[in-house]
Amino acid sequence: MKTDKTSLAAGEGAEPPPLSGPSNQDRDGKQLARISSRKPDMTTGLATLIAAICFGAAAKQLLASNQAPWMLLSMGIGHLFIALAGFVMWKRVQSGAGHYVISDFVKSERIPFENVCMVVQSHGLIWESIRIHFRRPTRFGRSVAYVPVVPAARSGTLVAKSEASAQQCGNR
Repeated sequence: MKTDKTSLAAGEGAEPPPLSGPSNQDRDGKQLARISSRKPDMTTGLATLIAAICFGAAAKQLLASNQAPWMLLSMGIGHLFIALAGFVMWKRVQSGAGHYVISDFVKSERIPFENVCMVVQSHGLIWESIRIHFRRPTRFGRSVAYVPVVPAARSGTLVAKSEASAQQCGNR
């Protein structure tokens, strides 16, 4: 079996491997642009860390005094619920040529723009979010919510681009 690609040793003028890994490239090798922010990921990680600290401090206090530290346990449980809600609710969204790549911590799916029927922007207590509604069910259900990299109030281009792609596909 003959291939067109040749491999060279590192010292013989070989190009270094690309910096963008498989998570930043489509199946076709084209670059994907991440359009979802890392804010929910960082918030979920921080809530998990605080929950772990609370549970550790509660265990230390329980072993030292044989009394249940209810305040620390309740804070740990509350932060654990916040972390679980963050893991379940927020998705990582990347945009490619004619499709979205949506993923969470376990699964990933490529969804074409033709499957988008509506894009809704909402203002939350902490940050703004965008919800993409689909015509057909996906692995993630009929809609996906994410926090945009740039708040949509400053840059409405993402919502406009998604809505324009939905209109071009005749979904409106």
